[in-house]
Amino acid sequence: EKSSSDGSECNKNGLKVFTRDEVKKHNTKEDCWIIAHGNVFDASSFIDKHPGGSKPLIKNAGTDCTKHFDFHPAEAQTKWKQYKIGTVKGEDCSSCLIM
Repeated sequence: EKSSSDGSECNKNGLKVFTRDEVKKHNTKEDCWIIAHGNVFDASSFIDKHPGGSKPLIKNAGTDCTKHFDFHPAEAQTKWKQYKIGTVKGEDCSSCLIM
């Protein structure tokens, strides 16, 4: 693991590494993070664009949504790449389409 310029931990790809407790704090419409396959996504700017409406994202904000994420086709999953901000500490995220 490396460190970023602000001293936080980074993975081998230079993305920040977060604990599940850190992600849990981002649980509102204005500050909505989710976890899928060990990856952390900031969905805040996507909430109003989500084809299924904002409620599913807000309901699951700050949690692991892998089960719900896998419901979507691969094409939809790959669109999330732009929202990826890091990974979850100690978790393998290699099984996800979004690396």
